[in-house]
Amino acid sequence: MKRSIQYLTDPLWRPLVELEINGATSYEGALMLAGAGLVTSVSFVARSGRERGRSVPFVDFTDLGRECLNEYLCFSGKEDPCREALFQAIGSYLVVDRGSGIVATRSLLEVALEIDDWDILKRIRHLGTGCPFGMSYEVQPQDQAVTEEERMEMSQFFSDWDEERLGAKLIDLSIVGQGNGS
Repeated sequence: MKRSIQYLTDPLWRPLVELEINGATSYEGALMLAGAGLVTSVSFVARSGRERGRSVPFVDFTDLGRECLNEYLCFSGKEDPCREALFQAIGSYLVVDRGSGIVATRSLLEVALEIDDWDILKRIRHLGTGCPFGMSYEVQPQDQAVTEEERMEMSQFFSDWDEERLGAKLIDLSIVGQGNGS
């Protein structure tokens, strides 16, 4: 339990583990990881779909980031009975957008481009500049929205996590507090 509490109070733990398990994290979390030298901004050229030929920004672990991640993941359930619950909790959603956008790994972005997942693509930010990637994804026909179930079916292609996923929902906190004015 002591180790779990230590990780939950570490501002780098959650975004680092989210990138590994889910392939994405909040833009704010990624900025902290980049500041600590744990991730770097990279890009690839889309090979298919509506973004074919366009440079797509993604984040990748640095050697230091991979080393830190391995340290975070190496403790066993015997050392801390809360371990499995922590990782299951992270694997129960895809990403939390706190209103500033998200960053993602190449594998998740390739899947998002393949299945035309506007909800992910419209939130992607370039880690170095903060510029949005998916401006052409702002107005999506609702009948074409990718479902959580479809994302879960594709999770084997964007996550190396061996455990069963409990969900793949994109949690949008940017809408919190945007009431009807009453």
